[in-house]
Amino acid sequence: MARVASRAEEIALRKCNNLIQDFGRRKAWAEALAVLWQMRRDGPVPSLITANCAISACGHGHRWTEALNILGQLPDFGLRPDVFTFGSLISACEKARQWQVALALLKNLGDRGLEPDLVVFNATISALEKGAPWMQRQWSCALNLLESLCQAKSQPGGSTQSPPLTKSRTLPDVVSFNAAISACARAAQWQHGLGLLHSMRRHMLEPDAVSFSASISALDGARRWDGALALLCEMLEAGVRADVVAFSATISALSKSSQWLLALAVLSSMEQHRTRPNAVACAAAMAACDRGGRWESALAVLQQMQQQRLRMDVVAYTSAISACGKGSQWFEALRLFRLSCEHLAPANPANSPFLAFFEFVKQRWQLLHEQVIPLLTYHDEAGDECILNQKSIVDALNGTSQEKIWFSEYLSWEDRNMVRPWKPRNSSRSLFSELGTRASLKPDAASFNAVLGAATLDD
Repeated sequence: MARVASRAEEIALRKCNNLIQDFGRRKAWAEALAVLWQMRRDGPVPSLITANCAISACGHGHRWTEALNILGQLPDFGLRPDVFTFGSLISACEKARQWQVALALLKNLGDRGLEPDLVVFNATISALEKGAPWMQRQWSCALNLLESLCQAKSQPGGSTQSPPLTKSRTLPDVVSFNAAISACARAAQWQHGLGLLHSMRRHMLEPDAVSFSASISALDGARRWDGALALLCEMLEAGVRADVVAFSATISALSKSSQWLLALAVLSSMEQHRTRPNAVACAAAMAACDRGGRWESALAVLQQMQQQRLRMDVVAYTSAISACGKGSQWFEALRLFRLSCEHLAPANPANSPFLAFFEFVKQRWQLLHEQVIPLLTYHDEAGDECILNQKSIVDALNGTSQEKIWFSEYLSWEDRNMVRPWKPRNSSRSLFSELGTRASLKPDAASFNAVLGAATLDD
């Protein structure tokens, strides 16, 4: 009978473990914890595997504090954590960007006399790379961890003294190097990132797409367009399929250095290498065209985005409008500005197409600093027309004003109550009263064009 009861309890325990694992895969951490606490109350008695599965479920749900709580409850179950427990805990901290907690767990693992495996090391390095808030010492800690793995090859059983490392006989893999390279990229340490990339083959490891992409991203951040382009070529020559991240980072690096011709060449080569351009790559190419004063090329990329049904974002619209403005293509700029009003959510002018439009409008009509641009208008609750003027915009961008500057068609009544508008002294100077109030229509590009060409009001 005892054997039968033991067998039944074993089957029940396995079912509970599978149930917790299933909840974890579905990121249903609360349900997984409910099963664990019910087992504690009603049985079967949870095993270490049960606890590890519950910790993993919390990690998938980005609930690192609940995962640590399970670690604290292990003595109540009569259990001692193992390497898998700490691996799951550190992975939970990685997903939640808690790099300091991950380092503390790694140290605690060593203090318990446990030897970290590759999963533990990789999760800790990745936590350092992704962690927030970002601190400069994170990348050096990541390099220390990777170095301890590399030293294990030449000194089996040896240890490194760089805290918070512990003894390890584990060798690094590609994931280890990729996480460390990404940490260097985030810290703008592109030299160290390239050094790690080129040292991988010394450890009998072949760089993959993530390795190259992370290194190219580091060069993009450092505005090293020549190095980024060379690394992309090396990647392709090595037979590694370049992903959209590698292409986009290369185009971005070229854009920042006004290398518009090369940026377009890289963009056009993407499909030849079986990689479909995305909105990020196209927007970076359009920014390069803007910096190079090539409005025709910017519009060609824009047309490509529309044909491929890629979503236009703020960067794409801003670059296209700016390029058209520099090329004196006022009608195209107005048309794109109107499209951005229709397709984009409300945005602060500091990072919206409004700035690009605002700049070329000043040049086109040679407006003085004190003059008002009667572009954005609305009616307040009293029925008076309000115009957001140049000073309001400048104040908002400099952070000296609490005004909210939105596109007029997105200005809700709640937002209208919060702005401090400028009103014309003469209420008869209402520019869009008939169009906006009586006809209940929104002004289109032609309306804006007519107003901009016909009126400049003194503030």
